[in-house]
Amino acid sequence: MPESPVRELRLALTVDRYPEAVAFYRDVLGLPVLAGRLVAGGAEALADPVVTPWRHRNVRLRAPDGTQLTLFSVLGDAGW
Repeated sequence: MPESPVRELRLALTVDRYPEAVAFYRDVLGLPVLAGRLVAGGAEALADPVVTPWRHRNVRLRAPDGTQLTLFSVLGDAGW
């Protein structure tokens, strides 16, 4: 079988019960929670978190290899 050119998968989920979803993906499937320890793992924070006009909280980081990352979460009407 030829090697696939696909090198990454991005997945965004909207869930009603966030703590249960985190527990499932982290504890049951064993997927790591990356956003909590990125700077501790060697990433450089490029800017403080900002809230965009479309109500996303964004934070920009640079990975040790130079890749720029933008992490975001969708905020409700109440803000942070």
